[in-house]
Amino acid sequence: MSRQDDTAPSPGSRVIGSVLHPAEAAAPILLILALLLHPTQITVRQWALAVANALGSSRAIAERVPSLHVTISDALVLLSFLVWLFLRWRGGLLPRCLRRYPVALAALIACALVSLVPFLKPSSVGAGGASVYYARGGKELVQLFLLFAFAYLVLVDYLGSERWRKWLILAFFTAASVALLAGLSEYLQLRAPSPEARRAGAIITPVRVDATFGFQGEPAGAGERIGTSSNRCVLGAWLTLVLPLLWAAFLYGPRLLWRVAALVLVLVGGLLLLHGGLWAAALVALLALSFVRSRLSFLATAAGMLVFYALVFSFGPQQHGQILLDSVMLRRSADRFRTLPLYESGEQLGGPAEAVGLERRPYSPWEQKYVEWQPALLALARNPLFGVGLGNYQRSINAFYSDRRWNLYDMPKSSENLMEPGGNAFYAVWLAETGFVGLLAFVWLVLTFMRLGAAGSRMEPDAAIRGLKRGACAALGAATLGCLFTNYWVRGVGIAFVFVLALASAPSPGRQGEREGAEAAARPENLPP
Repeated sequence: MSRQDDTAPSPGSRVIGSVLHPAEAAAPILLILALLLHPTQITVRQWALAVANALGSSRAIAERVPSLHVTISDALVLLSFLVWLFLRWRGGLLPRCLRRYPVALAALIACALVSLVPFLKPSSVGAGGASVYYARGGKELVQLFLLFAFAYLVLVDYLGSERWRKWLILAFFTAASVALLAGLSEYLQLRAPSPEARRAGAIITPVRVDATFGFQGEPAGAGERIGTSSNRCVLGAWLTLVLPLLWAAFLYGPRLLWRVAALVLVLVGGLLLLHGGLWAAALVALLALSFVRSRLSFLATAAGMLVFYALVFSFGPQQHGQILLDSVMLRRSADRFRTLPLYESGEQLGGPAEAVGLERRPYSPWEQKYVEWQPALLALARNPLFGVGLGNYQRSINAFYSDRRWNLYDMPKSSENLMEPGGNAFYAVWLAETGFVGLLAFVWLVLTFMRLGAAGSRMEPDAAIRGLKRGACAALGAATLGCLFTNYWVRGVGIAFVFVLALASAPSPGRQGEREGAEAAARPENLPP
C-alpha cells in the first residue's frame, strides 16, 4: 500500500469533519443568542406555551414541559457548552481550557457542595429535625454549575478569540440597548395618578418587589399610566453591571458615534435605577472609572452627575428623588408610593390620598427586609463554618424568627411576607447558607477577577477592550456593594454577572500567538483521522 493511502483520511474522519464544520460556528452563535435574550427571562415552558398559543394547538403538550425556571438563555448556554465541550475534546484542547479555569470559581462551587454535607452541621436548623433540604439545594447547584462552570468556560474561551469577542460584546450591548430603551418608554409614561384613579384604588408601584425584568406601567385611569414593576431589584442589579461597561465604552470607544450612543444609554440607565443603594453603587463605579481615565474625566463626570440628577429630581415623574430615598429607609410611617406588596390582592383601598398608613406593629413588611438580617446572623452564629446548606435559607429562616431557642432579640415576623425567594440581600443569604467559608470564597472570587481584569487591561493592545476590562472591574466592584441589597445570581442577572467575570479574565489574542495555532489545529480539516 502506498504512503499516500496510509495518510488519506478515513471515511469516518471525513464524516466527522463534515459535522464539525458547522459545529465550530454553532457554539459561539448559540452563545450570542443567549446574550441577546438574557434580559427577557423567558422560560422554556413560557416559550412552549407561546408557540402553542400561536399555532392554536398542542397546548396540552406544552403544559407538560417541566416548570424548572430554566430560561431560554440558560438553555442556549447549556447547548453552547455541550457543543464547545465536544469541539475542545476532539481538538485535544480541553485539558488546557480546564487548567486555565480559575481556582477561585472552583472553590466557590466546592463551598456550596460542602454546605450540603449533613454531618458538618452542629445542630438541626429546620422544622422536623431535617438538617438539609436537598431538593432546593440541588436546584441551586444546577444554577451555580450553569453560571460558573458552563457559561464561564464558553464565554472566557470565545471572548479570548479575535474572531468572536467583538460579536459577543456587540450582542451583550445590543440586548442592553433594547432593554434600556424599552424601560425608557415606560418611564416616560409615568404620571401622578388622577383623582379617579385614587378613588378606584389604583396601584402606584415604582419600586415594587417583583420578579419581572424592566418596567411595566399599570393603568391609572383617565388614559394615564403609572408605576413600574422594577424589582426584587432584578433591574437595579442588572443596571449596576451594565452601566459601568457602557461608561467604559464611552470613555474608551474608538468611534464618536459609538461613544455618543453609550452616553445616551448611560443616561437612560441612570433614570431607571430606582433603588437608592444600587443607584449609589453604580455612581461610585462610574466615578472610579473616570478617575482611572484621567483627573479631568473624574471632575467632568462628577459635575455632570450633579446637573443630571438635579434636573431629574426636580422634574422627573413620580418624585424620583423620593423614590430613591424610600427604597433604602429602615422605617416609615406611610407608604406614599404604595411600593409594598400589600395591595396586590385587588381589594379597593381606602386611606389618605397621598399615602397609605403603615400601622402594623411592631414591624411592617417594609422593615422586614432589613430586620431579617438579624435572624440571618443568628442562623450564621448557629452554623458559622458551613451554614444551613445551599438553597436552605428560605426554609430555615423562620425558625430563627419564631423558635424561642434562637429568638432572643424580640423579632416577630410580619404576616405579610416581603421576602420572596431571591429578594434578599446576597450577603445575608450566602452567609447563612454557606457560612464564613462560603463568604471567604466569594471574597476570593472578587479579588481574583479584579486582579485579572487590572492585569489584562495593562496587557491589552486594543484600547476599546482595555477600557471594557476596566469597566468589568468597576462593574464587579459595584456588584460587591450591591450584594448588600439584592442577589446577582437570579434569572436575568446571572448571565450578565458571568459575562463581567469572563470579560475581565479573558486572555488577549494579541499576546497569545500560540492560541491561533491551537485553534487552527482544532479545525476539522486538521483533525487526525
